Amino acid sequence: MPNKKLFLIPALFIALFSLGCGNTSSDNPVAATPTVTTGTTTGTTTGTGTSANYANAIENTSNWTNDTNSYINSSISASGVSLAASFTTLLANSAYDSNYDSSTAKNIDLGNQTINSSRASTAFSDNVLTIDEAGTYVLSGTLNGHISIPAKLTDGVTLVLNGVTINGQKHSAIYSAKKKTPLTIILKGTNTLNDASAYTFEDDDEPSACLFSKGDLTIKGNGTLNINANCAVTDAESDGIQSKGDNGIAVTGGTINVTTKGGNAIKSKTSIAIDNSSTMTLTSGGTGECIKAKGDIYLKQAYLNLNSSSGGDLIKAENDWEEEGEDDYGNPYGSVYVESGSINGTAFGDGIQATDKLVISGGRINITTTNETFWSTDKSSKGIKSGCDIASGSILITGGQIILNTKDHAIKSKGIIDINGNPAISITASYKYKESGSNEYEGGKGITGEGNVTIGQSGTPVIRIFNAEEGIESKTQLTIAGGDIKINTWDDGLNIGGVGTDLNITGGTTYIYANGDGVDSNKNITMTGGTLVVNSDSTNDNSAVDLDGTLSYSGGTLIAAGPSGMDNNKQNSGSGVWLTINGSFSKGQLINIQDTNGTEVLTFTPAQNCTSVKFGSPSLISGKTYNVYQGGSTTSSSVNNGVFSGGSYTAGTLIGSFIVSSNNATIGTSNGQMGGQPGQMGGQPGGQPGQQGQMGEPPSGEPGQQGQMGEPPSGEPPSGQPSQM
Repeated sequence: MPNKKLFLIPALFIALFSLGCGNTSSDNPVAATPTVTTGTTTGTTTGTGTSANYANAIENTSNWTNDTNSYINSSISASGVSLAASFTTLLANSAYDSNYDSSTAKNIDLGNQTINSSRASTAFSDNVLTIDEAGTYVLSGTLNGHISIPAKLTDGVTLVLNGVTINGQKHSAIYSAKKKTPLTIILKGTNTLNDASAYTFEDDDEPSACLFSKGDLTIKGNGTLNINANCAVTDAESDGIQSKGDNGIAVTGGTINVTTKGGNAIKSKTSIAIDNSSTMTLTSGGTGECIKAKGDIYLKQAYLNLNSSSGGDLIKAENDWEEEGEDDYGNPYGSVYVESGSINGTAFGDGIQATDKLVISGGRINITTTNETFWSTDKSSKGIKSGCDIASGSILITGGQIILNTKDHAIKSKGIIDINGNPAISITASYKYKESGSNEYEGGKGITGEGNVTIGQSGTPVIRIFNAEEGIESKTQLTIAGGDIKINTWDDGLNIGGVGTDLNITGGTTYIYANGDGVDSNKNITMTGGTLVVNSDSTNDNSAVDLDGTLSYSGGTLIAAGPSGMDNNKQNSGSGVWLTINGSFSKGQLINIQDTNGTEVLTFTPAQNCTSVKFGSPSLISGKTYNVYQGGSTTSSSVNNGVFSGGSYTAGTLIGSFIVSSNNATIGTSNGQMGGQPGQMGGQPGGQPGQQGQMGEPPSGEPGQQGQMGEPPSGEPPSGQPSQM
């Protein structure tokens, strides 16, 4: 009679792991069912005994790039994170308005040193233009000197740069000396500021930047500003732009290009806000950062090309200014908010660093880090990170496209990590190192948090980890509630370390290819929903599912292929059916489960040679009898993550049969012993095991170039132990 097939996986997961439906011919080879007794297995061989190889059906990382090419931005307000109050002041309406009253503005020709005003408050002396009165000044021409604003002018000074070149001779090109004097720069045409190669300070260590404002600083307009900070004197390196104002720096327009020889490109003692299609190319020399603030950094419609490959970070919000302390260590601040725009950068240090919160709700981020000595020095080279010695920090990602090619960890928080909404994240953290006297390699991890790590509580995050030591790690609790996750690692896929730690899977779809443990928990694993497919290294010091505590499987679909050495004694305490299939299975060989009517429950091929396959599914129904086959062939051409759907299966060798009468069942042998743990359903070996296949070749190819989506390695995922550097 025709066989009925069954959809196993809910519609939400069909796109990635659907197991198919359809009819097969009436001459199905399962017609002669072996004798079955509850709690035991009789291993009678049926079927053709043939075994086609489906290695070409194994998941290939070269296809993962397309999965992250589109994304949906979500609103930053949806995250529940409040922006710093200083942003309200920085980004007031006047910060966007580049108009001015030309009838009252003073026009100054820097080249001829002429001023269309007879007021003594504005005058040239020794190639220094001194402005001692609030108002608007329209500047043009070339000055081999600097502009000085020494007085306290609470109504502020506006400088309209209309095609100027200013070459500072003593220090800065523009120097505003008082904290209560807000300075506004309006850009028209192309303008260039150069400072001196060695500074003569006027007040202690000030000025200390090519464009320096002791008060708040606003830059706007539609012109271009080129800044060259030339001072590289040790411990006195000049920044490109700096403010020590109470609110900080706002950039709301124009094209700004900054190059420094030793300092930071942009630095604020408080906050920095960049908005309104501002375009910036920032290159910091020495150990300087591209964008640095003691307070918070807010990026919206900011289009940034950053380079700190000499030694610094790209974007850093950290309260480390010595003269003001760290807010008494009780209220750490220094957060980064990325709402839209783009960030493309190469860093020797970190890409984006925040002391407190790091929030990404939109935009496109493409960061490469280059420091291969991070593990032996105190200079990290992470993609994005939060926290410090006095603050745990947090990372919240709700949208945007994030591409990280790092030497160190790609995403690291000393506190919690929440990835929700609809971001698309692509990670390559492939650098390996081995400390002196150690036989084990270490390296960059994909996503790691010392606090809780939660993925997919809302939306469908797309995460692709092409290469890393470990894929996703939490030192407390890891929860996967949703999302589309694929992981390729040379050690553990999911790692839950520390004391009292748990892994909870309630939804989403997760695929893991690991050359260590597929899933490793120092305590408990609980699965109530979602889909988890694991392929782990075949050596017996690893495991597809490794845990020290309690295993509770009650729902969802789990397929875990790996060695049988470390995990074979774990019993399922949950309400679902947990099946262990022991034997010798080759990469690309089929494993099939079907009931006695030929209704398929699973057709799967492992991505590595393995001796154990764990399977949990709501489709294993109490009281029903199931046959488990090894080898054979399928007419299906639809496969995802090694799971086939549709088509017809022609049976190979029957491993055994079982009746579902408890929540644990075992088929086949483990390490030469007969299958079946106490309280489980035992199993006799049936037929000949499949031939041992060859281990997969590691991926090849280089990470993507700056500014583009990184191309993942091509070829099959890696297998075997990591090679030496």
